[in-house]
Amino acid sequence: MVFKSKKGYYEIITNFKNAFNLANFEEAYIEECFDKYPYVVGDLSDNILRLKGFSTDAKNSNFYKNIDTYIEESCAFEAPYYVLRRITSDDEYKRIEAKNKPVNEGKEIVHKTLEKENFDKESLVLESTPKAKPRIVLDSNKFNKVPIGVLPADLKEGTEVEEKTVTVITASEGFVPKPKNNNFNNNRKRNRDKKKNQNRKEV
Repeated sequence: MVFKSKKGYYEIITNFKNAFNLANFEEAYIEECFDKYPYVVGDLSDNILRLKGFSTDAKNSNFYKNIDTYIEESCAFEAPYYVLRRITSDDEYKRIEAKNKPVNEGKEIVHKTLEKENFDKESLVLESTPKAKPRIVLDSNKFNKVPIGVLPADLKEGTEVEEKTVTVITASEGFVPKPKNNNFNNNRKRNRDKKKNQNRKEV
């Protein structure tokens, strides 16, 4: 967007939170300070407008590519701001203005009515899937489902598990016998046999 002002022609590059106001800009703009800068940044804090100029000289600390850093470090967080670029000639102003104008400005918009066409069955072509790229459709409802059935009578008879009981006689109240540790007993037997074999070899 471009605009004419008492201070010259400008193009609005950024207008964050609709910060730009022409009257406030013209009031805060001082020719002696800002006429030498091709870019001007304005930011608002407590409804007070602050302007800062930026140049196209890369050696200058106010180089225009440092505008983002300036906004991040020197402006209030999420404060409204705008970035303007000076337009130096009438021709450039007219060219940008014409470019930004809506295509249908000043013209009546005519809506074309849509016509329904009959579906041509003959134009429909069905293609088979190539063997190299088969199309496989998976039904997610059947993932990891195991069919549940009933065992036949002849198989059901041998499925009962007999419970083993151990009877312990003791005079102590609340005594609970420890379960047999077969692994422990097997390890002891293995160690005993190992020692016997060693003794035989030494003899």
